Amino acid sequence: MSRRLLSIWTVAALSLVLVSSPAVAAKKVLLKVPVWFGTHLTGLGSTPKWLAEHVNDASGGTVKIKIYEPGKLIPPKEILEAVSKGQVNAGWTTPAYNTGLIGEKGAIFPA
Repeated sequence: MSRRLLSIWTVAALSLVLVSSPAVAAKKVLLKVPVWFGTHLTGLGSTPKWLAEHVNDASGGTVKIKIYEPGKLIPPKEILEAVSKGQVNAGWTTPAYNTGLIGEKGAIFPA
């Protein structure tokens, strides 16, 4: 093996070790997610809470999703715009309520 190839492999292996170190993995992330529906609703509102719990468990607590009830962080009708502008990390809505923004084709997805 040539010296140059050995150097490349060494740098690649070292980079991989440094990227996967506990210092990088320990960084905690909080995702702010406003919802269109109240979380008290069995079908529509329970899913974001379920997702938040499972993401927290699966990530070992490094990723936390904080669910905001309708109107607490932003008005429900502004969720898509807030996500596109980077004001919130994500939003929970349905395409049927946003046909004015995404077009008529969005109404078929929740059917």
